[in-house]
Amino acid sequence: NLIDEKKIENVFKNNNEEKNQNEFKIANKKIICKVIGGGLAENIAGTGIISAVSEFLKNEFITSDGEIKIDEKFCCEKFNDEKIYLAPKVYLTQKDIRNFQLAKGSVFCGLKILAEKISFGIEKKSNVELFLAGGFGTKIDVEEAVRIKMIPEEISENVAAVGNASLAGASLLLLDESLRRKAETLAKNCTALDLSAEVNFQNEFISSLGF
Repeated sequence: NLIDEKKIENVFKNNNEEKNQNEFKIANKKIICKVIGGGLAENIAGTGIISAVSEFLKNEFITSDGEIKIDEKFCCEKFNDEKIYLAPKVYLTQKDIRNFQLAKGSVFCGLKILAEKISFGIEKKSNVELFLAGGFGTKIDVEEAVRIKMIPEEISENVAAVGNASLAGASLLLLDESLRRKAETLAKNCTALDLSAEVNFQNEFISSLGF
C-alpha cells in the first residue's frame, strides 16, 4: 500500500549499538523505529503512535497524566518540552499526546462499558471476545494497548486480529448461502448501544484519559 509507505509502524527501546536511520537518543537510551518500506520515516501510522506513547510511558518520558516529562538527563537536541522526535521529519508534540488521550480514552471507555453490558459485571469480563479488523487491528500490539489503557486488561487475553474481515466476510457470504442466513439472524439480534446515553459515560470517559 503506497499510502502507508515510509510511516513509522512500531517504536521500541534498543539497548545495543546497532545503528538505524530512525533512531534518536535520549541521554544514553536509544529508541528504534520500524518503518514501513524501510528508510527514513516521513509520517507515522496509528500503530506507531500507540507504540511510541507506550514506550514513552514505560521509560518515563511522559507521566501517567500524559505530560511530557523534562529531566536534565534526558535533555538533548531532539527532546524538548514541545516535541519528541522519532525521526528527522517525524515528531510528537504535547498537543499530539493530548489528542491521542482523547481518542484512546474513548476506545477504552467504550470497550469497558460494552464488556460490562455483555458480561453483566466486571468480574465476568473473561468471557468477552474482542476482534480487531483491518490493517490497524492486525498490526496493533495488544500489550502496548493495555499499557496505555486503550484496551481493558480484563479482556486482553481474548483479543484476536482478523485482518480484512469485511472483504473475507463478503467473499464467504457470496459463496455460502447458509452463512448468509446466519448473518441475517445475527443482524436481527444485534443491539446498538449509544454510549453518550449511558449514565456513567462521562465519569468513565474522564477516568479513561490517563495512562
